[in-house]
Amino acid sequence: MAQPLPVAVAVGAVMLVGAWVGYVRLVHGSAGIFGAIFLVLGLLTLVALADRTVVRGAVADCLVSEVHEKTQGSSGEGGPPPRTVYRHVLSCPDGYPTELKGDRRLAPQGERIKVSYDPGRRVSPQAHGAGTPWAPLLLALGLLGGSGALAARRPGAQQGPGRR
Repeated sequence: MAQPLPVAVAVGAVMLVGAWVGYVRLVHGSAGIFGAIFLVLGLLTLVALADRTVVRGAVADCLVSEVHEKTQGSSGEGGPPPRTVYRHVLSCPDGYPTELKGDRRLAPQGERIKVSYDPGRRVSPQAHGAGTPWAPLLLALGLLGGSGALAARRPGAQQGPGRR
């Protein structure tokens, strides 16, 4: 029996490539290329949004045993700034979840934190009540709207040297 995650990733990749190819074939010129990029980025943002908003059916009150901080450097000039990742080692009543990773410190060592998780372990745990999904939603809508606007764009009438 096939595992659901690899199958979902493979099907998703095929769908993204299909959307890309179809868009570029239907919309010609540079608008087709940029519109396809916006389309794929918008779809990937929707996937990230779905991960943030998926229901995690259980909440545990966990003790933060350790907090590890790691700075990931930038590669090259003009690249993104260095990013700090925080790994919180947890001690939870049922032994799961064991850690949370994020771009900010959720609690210092020795404090308790509420963690939402899926008992079936299909999605990653997250801090209970973690941020609202408005930013990814607006980003996805903007990218998909930009893709649609480029697809709907009609090139203007070509004016030759003798026409006015």
